[in-house]
Amino acid sequence: MEETKEKKIFAVYEFGLLLKTMQALLEVGIGAVLYFISTNNIVNFILKIIHGELVEDPNDFFANLILKDVHQFSFSGKHFLIFYLLTHGIVKLIIIVGLLQRKKWAYPVAIFGLGGLIMYQIYHLLINHSIALLIITIIDIIILWLIFHEHKVKKI
Repeated sequence: MEETKEKKIFAVYEFGLLLKTMQALLEVGIGAVLYFISTNNIVNFILKIIHGELVEDPNDFFANLILKDVHQFSFSGKHFLIFYLLTHGIVKLIIIVGLLQRKKWAYPVAIFGLGGLIMYQIYHLLINHSIALLIITIIDIIILWLIFHEHKVKKI
C-alpha cells in the first residue's frame, strides 16, 4: 500500500518537473524572441490584442491591468525582462536536469531557489493581484513539497 502511494507521488513529482521544464523552455524561448523584437512592436502588438476587449467592455479588469503595464513598458524594462526570462529559464533547466539525474546538490538548490521564488511571488501577489501568478505560485508550492518529499524519501 505504501509503495503504491509513493509511486503515485513520484509520478506527480515527475509530472511537476515536466511542467517546470516546459515553463523554463517557454521562458527561454520568449526571452530569445523578445531580444529580436523592438519595444514599440511589442507594445503595439499587445495594444492590438486588448483593443477589441476594451471596445467591448471599457471596464474590463484584465485588459485595463495589461494596458497599465504596457504603458509602463520601456527599453530598459524590455532588457530586464529578457535577462530575467533567459537566466531564470536556463537556471531552472540546469536544476531540473540535476533533479532528474538525482544529483545531491540539486535538491537543496531547488528547495532554496524555489522557496525564495515562492516568497517573492507571494510578496508580489500582495502588491499586485494576479490570478496567473497565484496559479503559478500554488503549482510551485506543490512542486516544492514534491521535491522536498523526494529528497526525504530517497535520502539523496
